[in-house]
Amino acid sequence: MLGGATVVAVAAVAGVRLVADDASDDTSDAAEAAGLERIGAVYLAEHPAADATSLRAALRSAGVVSAEGRSATWGADVLAELAEAIAADFAGGNVVSLDGWILSRTEAQVAALVALG
Repeated sequence: MLGGATVVAVAAVAGVRLVADDASDDTSDAAEAAGLERIGAVYLAEHPAADATSLRAALRSAGVVSAEGRSATWGADVLAELAEAIAADFAGGNVVSLDGWILSRTEAQVAALVALG
């Protein structure tokens, strides 16, 4: 599933591994974080009214109710909620095109939160 890759990237940024990967290193984590920040910056440029408060409210309305604080502190509960919201977005056609990527709106909003710090 396309959305699953982003959940893994979000998991890496959050410091939680969904899948054990002995080949993983800090370089790949940094690259994933940088990619999320870049996509998040594109989302923010296209949605100038978006801020951390509105993005968290949108995530809560999508069922991601545990996404409080900085994304780096999110645990497995948030990742499970994200996976459900992302799947629902794709099933419902709630997607956005950013920088050549088709993402669920939830993925894009998480990337924007990562970009905001």
